[in-house]
Amino acid sequence: VQLHCGYTKATYEKTKIVVLNEKTKSTGEALVTFYDASLAELPSQETKPVGADIVILLGRDYAQEASASSSSTIVH
Repeated sequence: VQLHCGYTKATYEKTKIVVLNEKTKSTGEALVTFYDASLAELPSQETKPVGADIVILLGRDYAQEASASSSSTIVH
């Protein structure tokens, strides 16, 4: 499975999983569960990455969750 990492042309509120190769649909569905995301079509403003099977468009929901879980508690 080829995943594409890069910058998006737009900001997304919710994380989206885009399956470009139907042979990787089950992996895409697993990523939907992992990221608490939804399956989506590649938005028209985004460029289809060459050779990618799946594109993960991380939304603000994921950024907020990641930020909250990375904070640490300091005990004195």
